Amino acid sequence: MRTRTLKADIMATILLACVIFALSVGSAMAATNVTTAKNITYAYVGSGTDSTLILTVVLPDDTKLPATVRFNYPTGLTPGWTGEVLGGATTSDPTITTTKIKDGSTWTTYEATLTKSKTLQVEGSAEVDTANMGTTNAVASIQYRPATDAAEVVLGTEIPKTATIDKSSGATDLGAGKAGEMYGIPQNDVKANKDVTAQIVYKTSAAATTSQTGAKKSNTALTVVVVALALAIIALMVVLLSKRMGSQVPVSRKSGSSKSKK
Repeated sequence: MRTRTLKADIMATILLACVIFALSVGSAMAATNVTTAKNITYAYVGSGTDSTLILTVVLPDDTKLPATVRFNYPTGLTPGWTGEVLGGATTSDPTITTTKIKDGSTWTTYEATLTKSKTLQVEGSAEVDTANMGTTNAVASIQYRPATDAAEVVLGTEIPKTATIDKSSGATDLGAGKAGEMYGIPQNDVKANKDVTAQIVYKTSAAATTSQTGAKKSNTALTVVVVALALAIIALMVVLLSKRMGSQVPVSRKSGSSKSKK
């Protein structure tokens, strides 16, 4: 009887394991395949060595979990923390695993399955491409290629704490960054695998200082020119005066000789 009971227990355990495996496989197979995102935000937070590239993919409200979604990340940049955003304390956000789908020269495609949230977030260490525009402005250039269609794609970056945004660039306030303010440019109805770009222009205090320094240098150069011109005029007057005095000396001598002859 005990042997039969042991065999029955083993069979029951195996059967239970098969049921659990079947349910897990069935759950994975039943995952919703997301082809259109509600929102994709691709933004640089922080500056310098403390800059973090954050990709956020928000699924449509009516998406049923679990859901599988694909995303692109820069080739050569290894994704750091990747997980689901629950909306509370960041320490409660669960990490998830990703699967590499395709390598590209510029973008690498990954796939992830969300089970607890409709918001996927991927973080990596990278700096935004920034260039100077003359002596007063700086421009941050951002480019992204979504792996799925998206109702909205926002490209953004944090500008320095002492900088002022150029509103004519179309950038909107995205909230606080690590030290300064975040700004982004939204684009609607973006298709999968189509590049979207944005340029965010801002004025920095360093640029203003450079402008003022340039003005000081210009004033200094002007002063040098004026002084040099004044010295040249004085030198010319000295030369002319010397010639005049020189021309008067022989005349006086002739006059003297004439008097002596008399």
